[in-house]
Amino acid sequence: MKVFYLDDDREELELFRETVEEVDPSIDCFVYSDSKLALRELNSGPSFDLIFLDYNMPIMSGEDCLRVMRQMPHLKSTPIVIYSTGVDEKLKKRLLACGATMVIKKHHTSAELKKFFITSFLAPQPKD
Repeated sequence: MKVFYLDDDREELELFRETVEEVDPSIDCFVYSDSKLALRELNSGPSFDLIFLDYNMPIMSGEDCLRVMRQMPHLKSTPIVIYSTGVDEKLKKRLLACGATMVIKKHHTSAELKKFFITSFLAPQPKD
């Protein structure tokens, strides 16, 4: 599994990367703090299984990045999670309408993030 995370806060990036590595060391976690560089990498680089975006970023917001990503043919069906400190229902509805798969509030501890990641993305999915 390859996971992509874009956030302007380097401490958040490090917490995320360390937590994902603890959950499953075989997961490749790519973190970026610069939205323009991240979008260039996404457009020309390999595809990812899961993308996390911070909403509140300078230069380009998570919403703007989401809109650009959803225009990239190879990311049309990739799950994109908006991961932010402040999420209200109005914002959540707007982001889901723009193509976000999920809009969630950031976890404050590694244990909370680890539990979320395991239950949301690594737990066995029910068969149809």
